[in-house]
Amino acid sequence: MNKHLPPIRLLNSEGRCFSFDERGAGFGRGEGVGIVALKRLDDALRDGDNVRAIIRASGANQDGRTNGITLPSQFAQERLVQKLFQNLPFEPKDIQYAEAHGTGTKAGDMLEMQAIKNVFCDGRSLETPLILGTSKPNIGHSEAAAGVAGVIKTIMCLEKGQIPPNILLEKYKPTLKPDEWNLKVSRILCRFKRLNLI
Repeated sequence: MNKHLPPIRLLNSEGRCFSFDERGAGFGRGEGVGIVALKRLDDALRDGDNVRAIIRASGANQDGRTNGITLPSQFAQERLVQKLFQNLPFEPKDIQYAEAHGTGTKAGDMLEMQAIKNVFCDGRSLETPLILGTSKPNIGHSEAAAGVAGVIKTIMCLEKGQIPPNILLEKYKPTLKPDEWNLKVSRILCRFKRLNLI
């Protein structure tokens, strides 16, 4: 171990993901596997498949230059989401729910929530705040399966018209101002007749 390098401190001492909560100072590991079958819509309809959801746009990026490999770039996240909406017939402000990464780290939660606020809350009506959720308080950060866990959860939200709560959120980190930013983290089971999700 190099004595000159500070410890990274990725993991929360309690072993859980306190997403957006002041207790979150790292993530809690989880284990999982997730599988989704992807198919062109025309082919799925032709073959009589059970279509659970339609992905309107997708993209991937790399955080680029930051102060460390564990620190995300707020601006890279914003640019990616804005690019995905360029050819869609609706705008980010029309989305009702966003599934966040929500690791529970000090810097990650702040940068992610600010990026979501900047993209999805610009021009949004105060009467319809963006609802924000994450699966990590419920199942932990399942490493390589974390992304697909969020996809599966979001599809189930669409099917059921329900958004499960962030079960560990008690008090927001001091840097987070969801009420001022027109965001609402789901803390109880939310029910909707129709959802626009991302």
